[in-house]
Amino acid sequence: MTTLLPFDPESEPALAPDAPRGLGKAMTGGGDKARRRANDYYPTQPEATRAMFLAEMPYINRHIEVSGSNRMWEPCGRGGAIARVAAEFGLQTVATDIVPDPANHVSPLDLLHAPRLLSPIVITNPPFAPARAMLRHLLGTLKAPYVCILHKTTFWNSGDDGGAALWQDYPCNRRWDMTWRQDFTGGGNPTMTTTWFVWDRLSPHQEFGLLDRSGPVLPRLDLFS
Repeated sequence: MTTLLPFDPESEPALAPDAPRGLGKAMTGGGDKARRRANDYYPTQPEATRAMFLAEMPYINRHIEVSGSNRMWEPCGRGGAIARVAAEFGLQTVATDIVPDPANHVSPLDLLHAPRLLSPIVITNPPFAPARAMLRHLLGTLKAPYVCILHKTTFWNSGDDGGAALWQDYPCNRRWDMTWRQDFTGGGNPTMTTTWFVWDRLSPHQEFGLLDRSGPVLPRLDLFS
């Protein structure tokens, strides 16, 4: 299977502004810009996905029992990164993406226009810019029972893109903060901290945990106990 698809910045859209180069320049808002990949295509590192499954499989298994199927939907599945790790845990993946990827069994489908759920279990690393709109479609329109997404740890920070409004409508049940930074580009100097956020209709309690590369390192903590 292909592990990394080429992306074409000329024929595919950029979904977010280019990022400043260098941490100091980024903090001050200046400096040269590093061009973002088309369609925000940044595949998830296997160790991050594996750690999440080690934490989440007890919950996922409950949804498998209810639905009678071990199938999950990866709606931003280009490249197959998450699907390959899901297979290690016995899950079958229905993979779609706005950019089709036949080499990795990914069918063409724009999540924002998906008319129905392809599985009650949805796990994905969405493009960061439209992630909140995608969540509203999954949780509000499609009524997904289980959604797990990877995003920046600052996902809920309020701003023009409505973090606070999304929280009011769809607060997450669990979050797994990772204790290391993912190197999405292979540049060897990652600066972004990331978190797996979970919405789970079968487990309504709000909980917090930490992940390292071997899985959970803290027991789940009830946020309001």
